[in-house]
Amino acid sequence: MILCRLFPDRKADRPSRLGLAELLIAAFLSYLCLASAPALLLLIPAPPALSSVLSLFGTAAVLLPVLVFLRLDARGARDALYLSGAHFRARQLLFLPLSALFLFLLMGALLLVGAYAFAGVNAAPLPYLLLLFLGYLVQGSAEELLCRGLLMSSLSARYGGRASALISAAFFSLMHIFNPALSLLGLVNIFLFGLLFAALTQQTKSLLPACLFHAGWNFSLSLVGVEVSGNAPSLSLFVLESRIPLLTGGGFGMEASPLLTALLLLSLFLLACGRKAKK
Repeated sequence: MILCRLFPDRKADRPSRLGLAELLIAAFLSYLCLASAPALLLLIPAPPALSSVLSLFGTAAVLLPVLVFLRLDARGARDALYLSGAHFRARQLLFLPLSALFLFLLMGALLLVGAYAFAGVNAAPLPYLLLLFLGYLVQGSAEELLCRGLLMSSLSARYGGRASALISAAFFSLMHIFNPALSLLGLVNIFLFGLLFAALTQQTKSLLPACLFHAGWNFSLSLVGVEVSGNAPSLSLFVLESRIPLLTGGGFGMEASPLLTALLLLSLFLLACGRKAKK
Protein backbone atom coordinates (compact mmCIF):
# COMPACT_ATOMS: atom_id res chain seq x y z
CA MET A 1 0.00 0.00 0.00
CA ILE A 2 2.82 2.40 0.90
CA LEU A 3 4.57 1.64 -2.41
CA CYS A 4 1.37 2.35 -4.33
CA ARG A 5 1.10 5.78 -2.72
CA LEU A 6 4.80 6.57 -3.05
CA PHE A 7 5.22 5.57 -6.67
CA PRO A 8 2.42 6.11 -9.19
CA ASP A 9 2.40 3.23 -11.64
CA ARG A 10 2.41 5.34 -14.79
CA LYS A 11 5.00 5.44 -17.52
CA ALA A 12 7.16 8.43 -18.38
CA ASP A 13 5.82 10.81 -20.98
CA ARG A 14 8.85 10.53 -23.25
CA PRO A 15 9.89 6.93 -23.83
CA SER A 16 13.44 5.99 -24.78
CA ARG A 17 14.13 4.70 -28.26
CA LEU A 18 16.94 2.49 -26.97
CA GLY A 19 16.23 -1.08 -25.90
CA LEU A 20 16.61 -2.70 -22.50
CA ALA A 21 19.89 -4.33 -23.54
CA GLU A 22 21.46 -0.93 -24.34
CA LEU A 23 20.27 0.42 -21.00
CA LEU A 24 21.78 -2.51 -19.08
CA ILE A 25 25.07 -2.14 -20.94
CA ALA A 26 25.15 1.59 -20.13
CA ALA A 27 24.36 0.89 -16.46
CA PHE A 28 27.07 -1.79 -16.24
CA LEU A 29 29.70 0.42 -17.88
CA SER A 30 28.69 3.30 -15.61
CA TYR A 31 29.13 1.06 -12.58
CA LEU A 32 32.58 -0.04 -13.79
CA CYS A 33 33.63 3.61 -14.14
CA LEU A 34 32.14 4.41 -10.74
CA ALA A 35 34.07 1.57 -9.09
CA SER A 36 37.40 1.65 -10.94
CA ALA A 37 38.19 5.36 -11.32
CA PRO A 38 38.39 6.05 -7.54
CA ALA A 39 40.68 3.02 -7.14
CA LEU A 40 43.02 4.45 -9.77
CA LEU A 41 43.12 7.82 -8.00
CA LEU A 42 44.19 6.05 -4.80
CA LEU A 43 47.47 5.30 -6.59
CA ILE A 44 48.35 9.02 -6.69
CA PRO A 45 51.27 9.69 -4.29
CA ALA A 46 49.70 11.67 -1.46
CA PRO A 47 49.07 11.40 2.28
CA PRO A 48 46.51 8.61 2.92
CA ALA A 49 43.79 10.96 4.15
CA LEU A 50 44.15 13.28 1.15
CA SER A 51 44.38 10.37 -1.29
CA SER A 52 41.16 8.93 0.12
CA VAL A 53 39.36 12.24 -0.35
CA LEU A 54 40.67 12.71 -3.89
CA SER A 55 39.41 9.24 -4.83
CA LEU A 56 35.86 10.45 -4.20
CA PHE A 57 36.20 12.80 -7.17
CA GLY A 58 36.95 9.81 -9.39
CA THR A 59 33.29 8.80 -9.25
CA ALA A 60 32.65 11.62 -11.73
CA ALA A 61 33.86 9.12 -14.37
CA VAL A 62 30.29 7.81 -14.39
CA LEU A 63 29.45 10.77 -16.62
CA LEU A 64 31.20 9.28 -19.65
CA PRO A 65 28.94 6.24 -20.32
CA VAL A 66 25.86 8.17 -19.15
CA LEU A 67 26.49 10.96 -21.67
CA VAL A 68 27.16 8.45 -24.45
CA PHE A 69 23.86 6.75 -23.65
CA LEU A 70 22.00 10.06 -23.70
CA ARG A 71 23.63 11.00 -27.00
CA LEU A 72 22.02 7.91 -28.52
CA ASP A 73 18.70 8.37 -26.73
CA ALA A 74 15.63 10.12 -28.14
CA ARG A 75 14.86 12.10 -25.00
CA GLY A 76 16.41 15.40 -24.03
CA ALA A 77 19.23 14.90 -21.53
CA ARG A 78 17.77 17.16 -18.87
CA ASP A 79 14.35 15.53 -18.99
CA ALA A 80 15.84 12.05 -19.05
CA LEU A 81 17.95 12.59 -15.92
CA TYR A 82 15.52 14.68 -13.84
CA LEU A 83 17.87 17.64 -14.38
CA SER A 84 15.43 20.10 -15.90
CA GLY A 85 15.73 23.51 -14.29
CA ALA A 86 11.96 23.89 -14.56
CA HIS A 87 11.57 21.57 -11.56
CA PHE A 88 14.18 23.26 -9.37
CA ARG A 89 12.87 24.89 -6.21
CA ALA A 90 15.05 26.79 -3.73
CA ARG A 91 13.56 24.78 -0.87
CA GLN A 92 15.16 21.64 -2.33
CA LEU A 93 18.48 22.92 -0.96
CA LEU A 94 17.12 22.14 2.52
CA PHE A 95 17.65 18.45 1.85
CA LEU A 96 21.35 18.98 2.61
CA PRO A 97 20.88 20.05 6.26
CA LEU A 98 17.94 17.65 6.52
CA SER A 99 20.30 14.72 5.88
CA ALA A 100 22.52 15.88 8.77
CA LEU A 101 19.47 16.15 11.02
CA PHE A 102 18.44 12.65 9.93
CA LEU A 103 21.84 11.29 11.00
CA PHE A 104 22.03 13.19 14.28
CA LEU A 105 18.58 11.95 15.29
CA LEU A 106 19.85 8.42 14.78
CA MET A 107 23.15 9.11 16.52
CA GLY A 108 21.34 10.77 19.45
CA ALA A 109 19.15 7.70 19.90
CA LEU A 110 22.20 5.40 19.83
CA LEU A 111 24.02 7.57 22.37
CA LEU A 112 20.92 7.65 24.56
CA VAL A 113 20.64 3.86 24.78
CA GLY A 114 24.38 3.50 25.34
CA ALA A 115 25.15 1.86 21.99
CA TYR A 116 27.79 4.54 21.38
CA ALA A 117 30.01 6.34 23.87
CA PHE A 118 31.46 9.76 23.11
CA ALA A 119 35.26 9.42 23.26
CA GLY A 120 36.65 12.78 22.17
CA VAL A 121 37.08 15.46 19.51
CA ASN A 122 39.55 15.71 16.63
CA ALA A 123 40.95 18.87 15.08
CA ALA A 124 40.36 19.18 11.34
CA PRO A 125 41.53 21.98 9.00
CA LEU A 126 38.68 23.83 7.32
CA PRO A 127 40.10 23.51 3.74
CA TYR A 128 40.26 19.75 4.17
CA LEU A 129 36.66 19.60 5.42
CA LEU A 130 35.55 21.65 2.41
CA LEU A 131 37.41 19.29 0.06
CA LEU A 132 35.84 16.31 1.83
CA PHE A 133 32.36 17.79 1.42
CA LEU A 134 32.92 18.48 -2.28
CA GLY A 135 34.21 14.93 -2.72
CA TYR A 136 31.09 13.44 -1.15
CA LEU A 137 28.94 15.80 -3.19
CA VAL A 138 30.52 14.44 -6.37
CA GLN A 139 30.23 10.83 -5.17
CA GLY A 140 26.61 11.13 -4.03
CA SER A 141 25.61 12.91 -7.23
CA ALA A 142 27.40 10.33 -9.40
CA GLU A 143 25.58 7.43 -7.74
CA GLU A 144 22.25 9.23 -8.04
CA LEU A 145 22.94 10.10 -11.67
CA LEU A 146 23.42 6.39 -12.36
CA CYS A 147 20.67 4.87 -10.20
CA ARG A 148 17.90 7.46 -10.25
CA GLY A 149 18.91 9.48 -13.31
CA LEU A 150 19.90 6.91 -15.90
CA LEU A 151 18.39 3.67 -14.59
CA MET A 152 15.12 4.75 -12.95
CA SER A 153 14.29 7.35 -15.58
CA SER A 154 14.79 4.91 -18.46
CA LEU A 155 12.97 2.06 -16.74
CA SER A 156 10.00 4.27 -15.86
CA ALA A 157 9.47 4.83 -19.57
CA ARG A 158 8.92 1.08 -19.94
CA TYR A 159 7.52 -0.22 -16.68
CA GLY A 160 6.19 2.75 -14.72
CA GLY A 161 7.28 4.55 -11.59
CA ARG A 162 6.84 1.73 -9.07
CA ALA A 163 8.81 -0.97 -10.88
CA SER A 164 11.56 1.46 -11.87
CA ALA A 165 11.93 2.64 -8.26
CA LEU A 166 12.20 -0.93 -6.95
CA ILE A 167 14.71 -1.99 -9.62
CA SER A 168 16.88 1.10 -9.19
CA ALA A 169 16.86 0.63 -5.39
CA ALA A 170 17.87 -3.02 -5.79
CA PHE A 171 20.68 -2.03 -8.18
CA PHE A 172 21.82 0.66 -5.73
CA SER A 173 21.91 -1.91 -2.94
CA LEU A 174 23.86 -4.44 -5.01
CA MET A 175 26.43 -1.78 -5.88
CA HIS A 176 27.55 -2.03 -2.24
CA ILE A 177 27.78 -5.82 -2.11
CA PHE A 178 31.60 -5.82 -2.09
CA ASN A 179 31.89 -3.17 0.64
CA PRO A 180 33.78 -4.15 3.81
CA ALA A 181 31.83 -5.72 6.72
CA LEU A 182 28.57 -5.79 4.75
CA SER A 183 25.65 -7.38 6.61
CA LEU A 184 22.18 -8.40 5.48
CA LEU A 185 20.61 -5.54 7.43
CA GLY A 186 23.07 -3.12 5.87
CA LEU A 187 22.01 -4.31 2.43
CA VAL A 188 18.33 -3.91 3.38
CA ASN A 189 18.90 -0.39 4.70
CA ILE A 190 20.71 0.68 1.53
CA PHE A 191 17.77 -0.69 -0.46
CA LEU A 192 15.42 1.41 1.72
CA PHE A 193 17.64 4.43 1.12
CA GLY A 194 17.28 3.71 -2.60
CA LEU A 195 13.49 3.78 -2.24
CA LEU A 196 13.71 7.04 -0.29
CA PHE A 197 15.88 8.66 -2.97
CA ALA A 198 13.57 7.33 -5.68
CA ALA A 199 10.53 8.79 -3.92
CA LEU A 200 12.20 12.19 -3.52
CA THR A 201 13.20 12.19 -7.19
CA GLN A 202 9.82 11.14 -8.55
CA GLN A 203 7.86 13.48 -6.32
CA THR A 204 9.98 16.55 -7.08
CA LYS A 205 10.86 15.50 -10.68
CA SER A 206 14.35 16.68 -9.78
CA LEU A 207 17.54 14.79 -9.00
CA LEU A 208 18.78 17.55 -6.70
CA PRO A 209 17.05 16.47 -3.43
CA ALA A 210 18.42 12.92 -3.67
CA CYS A 211 21.92 14.17 -4.57
CA LEU A 212 22.03 16.57 -1.63
CA PHE A 213 20.55 14.12 0.88
CA HIS A 214 22.91 11.35 -0.28
CA ALA A 215 26.00 13.57 -0.12
CA GLY A 216 25.00 15.15 3.18
CA TRP A 217 24.40 11.77 4.80
CA ASN A 218 27.81 10.39 3.75
CA PHE A 219 29.60 13.58 4.77
CA SER A 220 27.89 13.64 8.17
CA LEU A 221 28.77 9.99 8.78
CA SER A 222 32.41 10.79 8.07
CA LEU A 223 32.38 13.80 10.39
CA VAL A 224 31.08 11.83 13.37
CA GLY A 225 33.71 9.14 12.81
CA VAL A 226 31.42 6.34 11.63
CA GLU A 227 32.09 4.03 8.69
CA VAL A 228 30.48 5.10 5.44
CA SER A 229 28.99 1.87 4.06
CA GLY A 230 31.79 -0.09 5.71
CA ASN A 231 34.58 2.29 4.67
CA ALA A 232 36.46 3.93 7.52
CA PRO A 233 36.36 7.77 7.37
CA SER A 234 39.62 9.41 6.42
CA LEU A 235 39.07 12.15 8.98
CA SER A 236 36.44 12.89 11.61
CA LEU A 237 35.57 15.66 14.05
CA PHE A 238 34.30 13.29 16.73
CA VAL A 239 35.44 9.99 18.15
CA LEU A 240 32.70 7.47 18.98
CA GLU A 241 33.21 4.12 20.67
CA SER A 242 30.80 1.34 19.71
CA ARG A 243 29.47 -0.41 22.82
CA ILE A 244 26.59 -2.43 21.32
CA PRO A 245 27.55 -3.51 17.75
CA LEU A 246 24.12 -5.06 17.22
CA LEU A 247 22.61 -1.56 17.42
CA THR A 248 25.45 0.50 15.92
CA GLY A 249 25.86 -1.73 12.86
CA GLY A 250 29.33 -3.02 13.75
CA GLY A 251 32.02 -2.61 11.13
CA PHE A 252 29.56 -1.48 8.45
CA GLY A 253 28.55 1.53 10.53
CA MET A 254 25.17 3.07 11.28
CA GLU A 255 23.85 1.99 7.89
CA ALA A 256 23.51 -1.51 9.36
CA SER A 257 21.67 -0.32 12.48
CA PRO A 258 18.13 -1.62 13.13
CA LEU A 259 17.28 1.86 14.41
CA LEU A 260 18.05 3.21 10.94
CA THR A 261 15.70 0.60 9.47
CA ALA A 262 12.90 1.95 11.66
CA LEU A 263 13.76 5.56 10.78
CA LEU A 264 13.81 4.84 7.03
CA LEU A 265 10.48 2.97 7.17
CA LEU A 266 8.96 5.87 9.12
CA SER A 267 10.30 8.36 6.55
CA LEU A 268 8.82 6.37 3.65
CA PHE A 269 5.49 6.13 5.48
CA LEU A 270 5.42 9.90 6.09
CA LEU A 271 6.29 10.59 2.43
CA ALA A 272 3.47 8.28 1.35
CA CYS A 273 1.02 10.07 3.66
CA GLY A 274 2.20 13.44 2.39
CA ARG A 275 1.71 12.37 -1.21
CA LYS A 276 -1.84 11.24 -0.48
CA ALA A 277 -2.59 14.50 1.28
CA LYS A 278 -1.46 16.49 -1.79
CA LYS A 279 -3.87 14.58 -3.95
